[in-house]
Amino acid sequence: MTRSEALKAARCTFREAGAFQALVDRLGVPASGEQSGARTGFTGAWESDAERGFRAQVVAAR
Repeated sequence: MTRSEALKAARCTFREAGAFQALVDRLGVPASGEQSGARTGFTGAWESDAERGFRAQVVAAR
């Protein structure tokens, strides 16, 4: 899976989990280290690394 495909899948997953749009928009912004965002009932964390690729985690309370 390419980085672009992983990013697209992560955005879809974050949206389906109920992430706020500002967080979904931040997923593709280059940054060093792990990034995260949270709102009541939802947390997300992601990291894009040239060697390890793209990693994202979503936790949503339903």
